[in-house]
Amino acid sequence: MGGLYFQLASLIYVILLMGAYFSKKRIASVENKIYSSLIIVNVIGVILDIISTSLALYDFDNPFLNIVSKLYLIYLISFMFLLTNYALTVSNVTEGEEKRKDIFKKNSKMFFTLFGIVSFFILLLPLYNYSQNGIVYTYGPSVILTYIVAFLCIFVWIICMVKNRKKLLTKTFLPFVLIIVIGLIAGIVQASFPEVLLVTMVMIFTTFFMYFTIENPDVKLIEQLEIA
Repeated sequence: MGGLYFQLASLIYVILLMGAYFSKKRIASVENKIYSSLIIVNVIGVILDIISTSLALYDFDNPFLNIVSKLYLIYLISFMFLLTNYALTVSNVTEGEEKRKDIFKKNSKMFFTLFGIVSFFILLLPLYNYSQNGIVYTYGPSVILTYIVAFLCIFVWIICMVKNRKKLLTKTFLPFVLIIVIGLIAGIVQASFPEVLLVTMVMIFTTFFMYFTIENPDVKLIEQLEIA
């Protein structure tokens, strides 16, 4: 039940964030496009997490459990790819907006292709669910593939941060430092308490944090007006 409490809280947070973000005017920038996708993907992801955890706890033999669990892994991949695309985009801060849009389009095509390939193998490879005494988790080749892709994405983030090490603690790259640190802490906590599912909460918290440090539409709108 502990995992579900965190997931339900995450759902409330992301719905509030979605309402706050999409109810305000936004600048048509590459960063905002990626961030809008992050919010939508997170809403879908936390709902999938709640469904899969509920089925594992209360209806373990349900034939849809395996499908929903695999869709949740696909959500994790989509989140990591979006954030990696974001990292590559903000790394080109010295480029003009049109140049950055071209870079974003090329990266998006690449990530869309990779997403399709990885998603296919996640659906194809075996996945096993464990549920006993309130402890719920998945394991198997699909999960291993997800871990590999996630670590590769984190490796790209680290390269981007090293490349922009002078700006590492600025609001541009702080979310990447945050997700790595919090993700590590969450991994340690979950290893000690398997019944507490924190992965989705880390994703939601990172997205929520980005709203105030990078993607605040009010601040960006004011900055654009000042430049004009």
